[in-house]
Amino acid sequence: MPDGPIGFGAMGYVGTGADAWMGGGPNGSTPSTVTYEIDNVVMSQWTGIA
Repeated sequence: MPDGPIGFGAMGYVGTGADAWMGGGPNGSTPSTVTYEIDNVVMSQWTGIA
């Protein structure tokens, strides 16, 4: 366990029409608000290697 406060961030990605593996990007049928849930997070020690 950490000795102090920690943070957590999640990044979303908006696809393009060419991203067929994601079902394509937003279009006229996409709702104005889209939500999702994260049900599992795994945290690892960063080794400093890029």
